[in-house]
Amino acid sequence: MYLYAGSVSPLLDKSGEEIASMLENASGYSVKENERLSWENSLPELINILKEAGLSNLDIILEYSLPFNNKRVDAILVGISKRTKLPVALLVELKQWTTVKPTEGKEISTVIMVQEQFEEQREHPLAQVLTYKKYLEMNHSIVRKENITIEACAFLHNLLDEHILISGKYEVGKYKRDNILFCARNKEEFRDYLCSLFESENNKSDYKLITDGEYIPDNDLFENYAKYKNGEHLLTMVEEQQNVYMEACKIIREVINFKNYSQKHSVIIIQGTPGSGKTAVGLELFAWYHTQAKKYNWSLESVSISSPSRAICHVIGGYLGDDNGKSNSINSKNLFPNTYNVVTHLKNDNTVTCLSIVDEAHRITNENNIIELIKRSKVTIFLLDENQIIGPSEKGTLDNINKCIHIINSKGKITVEKKVMKKLKTQHRCGYNQDYLEKLYKLFEGGDSFASQEAKNKYDIKVCDTPFEMEKLLQDKRKHTGIRTRIVAGFCWPWTDPDKSKKLIDDIVIETPLGIWKKPWNKNPRVFPERNVIYEWYSNMDPLFDEVGCVYTVQGFDFEYVGVIFGDDFYWDGQKWCFDINNSQDKGFIAKLYGIEQERLRYDQQRKQWLVTKEADELVSLVQNYSPKRNNKDILMLFSNIYRILLTRGRKGCYVWFKDIKTREYFKSYFL
Repeated sequence: MYLYAGSVSPLLDKSGEEIASMLENASGYSVKENERLSWENSLPELINILKEAGLSNLDIILEYSLPFNNKRVDAILVGISKRTKLPVALLVELKQWTTVKPTEGKEISTVIMVQEQFEEQREHPLAQVLTYKKYLEMNHSIVRKENITIEACAFLHNLLDEHILISGKYEVGKYKRDNILFCARNKEEFRDYLCSLFESENNKSDYKLITDGEYIPDNDLFENYAKYKNGEHLLTMVEEQQNVYMEACKIIREVINFKNYSQKHSVIIIQGTPGSGKTAVGLELFAWYHTQAKKYNWSLESVSISSPSRAICHVIGGYLGDDNGKSNSINSKNLFPNTYNVVTHLKNDNTVTCLSIVDEAHRITNENNIIELIKRSKVTIFLLDENQIIGPSEKGTLDNINKCIHIINSKGKITVEKKVMKKLKTQHRCGYNQDYLEKLYKLFEGGDSFASQEAKNKYDIKVCDTPFEMEKLLQDKRKHTGIRTRIVAGFCWPWTDPDKSKKLIDDIVIETPLGIWKKPWNKNPRVFPERNVIYEWYSNMDPLFDEVGCVYTVQGFDFEYVGVIFGDDFYWDGQKWCFDINNSQDKGFIAKLYGIEQERLRYDQQRKQWLVTKEADELVSLVQNYSPKRNNKDILMLFSNIYRILLTRGRKGCYVWFKDIKTREYFKSYFL
């Protein structure tokens, strides 16, 4: 989205007020006063310099939205490069600031903006625009094909001297390079810079090279895990990620360099919604530690990044080629073991490690493991989202971590300090559409519904009449090279073992007006121990499309498009959300929910209910004779978390078939 795209020429004779009114009309909403003032004051300054430079034939894009967190590039100039004779785009960050001060400490991505008696910490303008540049280079389809080059600069037209922003701690290569920060005193230098960059005649480059491009998410995280040990930084972090990353680096450095090393420990909690980039921050911190370890002689073996999710460990192990692709144990790579194996290793060795990073920490099931991790790690980083807790026994919550810290501190041997970072909210999945995720939360809260045009426009959502239609839509997408699609489902069908030849059984059977649709669940690692079947299911595009995944298979992963079979274990009755345990086939979930051994549970296919074996092999109804260990509100939360996870696995789109009609119509009222 953008508010203006076209030639600079029509803007030459417009006043600041006229330009601001034009942009406000294009936005379709009433803008805030400070935003309008920035348009009125800053854009004429830029346009006047373009006029002086004789570059009025350039194309300009104003208020170009990047697909995350509503960030917008103030202006993008598009023309032909004087050096290469090829298309080039210049991102221009405009500021009205008159006075700035450096922030305290070593952190270089922020500054203090001073306005009269008011001071506020802001992102360094060059950090801001260079992030935009890197993001376009890595994620914009046309830019990635190298059909257009991206440059960046900042223009602070009211600031008398830019010295503070590029000196002292800010005197680093990325800020000093090519003199790309300009202020009031060097407007002529800015003009000369523009003249040196763009051809002034025969400038036929088209702004549509930017506006017509699609956004391709960063490279698959899991394919690149092994590179992080070498200190490679592979991802583009947006502002909120960078802030969390820099603060975490500071804490890690301080704790490791603390004089009384053995007495001070620290816990960092990084929370975020699905697709907000928690894992990306964890990996960048892992890479940073290795860089620092080589520089300051820290122990390279004293760091781990792990997950309690077996599926994630299988997939990463597959990419690493370690342990038959099943990275369940500590290995020389320190990457990517199961969290429980990390705890066991540290306890057995009776050692204290420098840094432990735990991804999907909300899935930890044992509070003692939380305590051991904190005690045996100088810094423990928990990456978690309590809204992704999907099992009755999962304990990775902020409250439980606080309790564990209190237990450790009460014993007095070590002091544990805690830092809860600002929650990550920027959406990097679901078409970069934060609105879609917010609507899902409201949907499962059961509030008043209204169709979201923004969610529909930015994300490919379809409700299908049959599973056949859903499958065909996904098959059509798969025809495009590199498009990875999967079908996932609520756990409403039994999951039986393969036959003697290890052929999968079509457990998921759905009757439709077009015939019977049937598919097997994905292969179970327990049945295929000689192969890494979870890695195969995730990474192979074609052969395993017919295998349907459940929430335990798919949590933590994403695909370009996902098809979701929404079962009837969780449904909308017309007034509220309800659950029906007898419609669930998740035996492990049910056993933990009721505190009953799995071996005692039997499912009666005729009566469609769970039975419990009592003494003398007597079978009684589970729901009628036993009470769950969690209240109804908590159980509804678990089911809503499960389906929210399934509905947020698609990067570009999600196609859904509902088993229950009322639930289907309720969903449509929100999104269609």
